[in-house]
Amino acid sequence: MTMQHDVGGTWYNQHGSRVTLRASDGALSGFFASSVGLRKRQEAKVVGFYAGNLISIVADFAPEGSLTAWVGHVTGDGDASTMELQWQMTVALPGKENQSELWRGIWTGSDVFRRQPPTEAAPRYIASHSFPDWP
Repeated sequence: MTMQHDVGGTWYNQHGSRVTLRASDGALSGFFASSVGLRKRQEAKVVGFYAGNLISIVADFAPEGSLTAWVGHVTGDGDASTMELQWQMTVALPGKENQSELWRGIWTGSDVFRRQPPTEAAPRYIASHSFPDWP
């Protein structure tokens, strides 16, 4: 049996984004405040699940035209805990809803969340070309 990690509380990724989680009986709820990508610096609702060292979180950025899901593992204990997560984000592509264009609206990457905010946020590189119809 895998050890159940304490995933409740506030976590920060390498970009300075913050997720605050409430954990109860394997279910998660809370808020995500992004430090990148959003025109409005608002908090998004999050829901998810955890079991042992496994975790999944989904953030509702629908007002901004996207949804993001993270999945991965929790390691360590207390202040030394980390969440090593892969993410996928789907973004609205106005006027591009045919199958041949949908690939443009699914992005992927990884984040490492820690209990302490980063001393200096790492830069985030999204793409080497622009998307003129980005919302």
